[in-house]
Amino acid sequence: MDGHTATVTASAEDALTPIKAFQYAVDSTSDWQPVLPDDLLFDSTKEGVTIKIPDLKAGPHVVTLRATDERNNARYEAVKVDVK
Repeated sequence: MDGHTATVTASAEDALTPIKAFQYAVDSTSDWQPVLPDDLLFDSTKEGVTIKIPDLKAGPHVVTLRATDERNNARYEAVKVDVK
């Protein structure tokens, strides 16, 4: 946490199919923001991302992450972030 900017790191892995998309939403389940993987290319069955979320107001927030593979299977994770 740096001021009112949260940094979230995550990774997604699929045994057979490459990851094709990574997105996040803050305090929402519909306002998805796309994220490029750390190596800038979706080309593997394992991808890592670093997400910097600016301008968060003080208080608790829920950041939901969504990773999707080439077969459109999605996995969701939610993390709680507390901005002070």
